[in-house]
Amino acid sequence: MLGTNILEIVHPEDRDKACYRINERRTGKRCTKSIELRLLTKEEETVRFEKRSKANGDFAVFLINAEGLYASATPEARSFAGTQGIARDITELKKAQGELKLNYARLELLNSISTSLILGETVEQLIEQTVKKLHECFPEYRAAYCTIDSQGKSRALYSLQPQDIPNITGLRADLNKAPGME
Repeated sequence: MLGTNILEIVHPEDRDKACYRINERRTGKRCTKSIELRLLTKEEETVRFEKRSKANGDFAVFLINAEGLYASATPEARSFAGTQGIARDITELKKAQGELKLNYARLELLNSISTSLILGETVEQLIEQTVKKLHECFPEYRAAYCTIDSQGKSRALYSLQPQDIPNITGLRADLNKAPGME
């Protein structure tokens, strides 16, 4: 990428942030450290460049540091020569951090359930708190508690979901009529 203006390969939605953080021409202690950017490949596919934050799905994750280069010993606008930077692939680190976060959420949920049992809460309270905690941990999914009776009839007793997913609380279904259940 030598000689390439990084702003040409920054994803359009990230260009304002890139201009602010990279094009500032800062050096030394004030230079850009650990910025998250999505970059475009030659095929115009998006590649994720990342600062220290959440994992980003299937994107490759990079840690970017950049600083301005000057032709003079002291940084002056007229002596600006360009920007140099380093990108380090931290994809595996981000995946491991995501797994740790998920495992921590599971542990918190289990601790919440055991604490509720110790405190003598009702089954209904325990179910409601568990569904709420699941929804907090995984807000992009529906968290629900359903029962199935001996005749194969299901009933959703409690449901929390994102706004774009229908609420199924109170929904009843005959699982014997479900495809493949004959």
